[in-house]
Amino acid sequence: MIFRSISLDSITKLYRRNYMLRSTAIEIFTKNNRSYFFVFEPLPEVSKVVQAIFKLRPPFLEDFFSLPAAKLLKKMNITELWRRRQISNFDYLMELNTIAGRTYNDLSQYPVFPWIIADYTSSQLDLSDPKVYRDLTKPIGALNEARLEKIMERYFELVEQQEKAAELGDVVDLPPPFMYGTHYSSPAVVIFYLVRLEPYTTNLLNLQSGKFDHPMRMFWSIPETWQGCLTNPMDVKELIPEFFYNPAFLSNVNDINLGTAKTGAPIGDIVLPPWSQGSPETFVQMNRRALESEYVS
Repeated sequence: MIFRSISLDSITKLYRRNYMLRSTAIEIFTKNNRSYFFVFEPLPEVSKVVQAIFKLRPPFLEDFFSLPAAKLLKKMNITELWRRRQISNFDYLMELNTIAGRTYNDLSQYPVFPWIIADYTSSQLDLSDPKVYRDLTKPIGALNEARLEKIMERYFELVEQQEKAAELGDVVDLPPPFMYGTHYSSPAVVIFYLVRLEPYTTNLLNLQSGKFDHPMRMFWSIPETWQGCLTNPMDVKELIPEFFYNPAFLSNVNDINLGTAKTGAPIGDIVLPPWSQGSPETFVQMNRRALESEYVS
């Protein structure tokens, strides 16, 4: 059994959280920017624990627990702070993720960030040029018009199949019509990006019966990953926050054997766009600068 002691005067926020699609969890945030995720069984235990915490009257705890996300966003005044440029784009997106129930403590609800840069082939990157940015008015699945057209064709084919089945009185269960058969974020997406770091290496091995995926399906190249997200009808993944502050996940710091590429070369550090000059730090710095640019703001 593991015990965790959290002083009352360090607690600043308390949020209700889902776990495995059930409202059985809470997340406690403290002054030092730590968060603690607790799952309770059976379900009524959550309310008992929350009531007990509020009865103790933590001096710095803001009462956000019972508010739905929309009202919570308004009460916290986050959007107005962002409009006044009192918080950065990164901090604003992190707050939105948190209010929406996303957390670093659950791979199935990990924070989501968008692809910002659209140029991964140039030797230099001019962040004052709008052409280097992804169109943020569209979801990633709609950026490539040719792919979107094929996706829509398949969608209407599924609609037609449903209608024909209904006319014939077919009782066979057909999936509801859909555009995308995958998601912009999932545990597999998070582990895909962070596989070179623990505990995500172990997480992947647990997911795949102790084996790594085929080398060419692993995360090995930024330009290739971006192209896949633009052209593959089954690939619409966005990014994770680490792309904007943590270069460690781009290097094979633990010397993991991830297999070999088609050329026979071992897959190790991530292949970066030319404008990064081979530096993970430069790549992350440019991503962050792009995120905070006037174009994005």
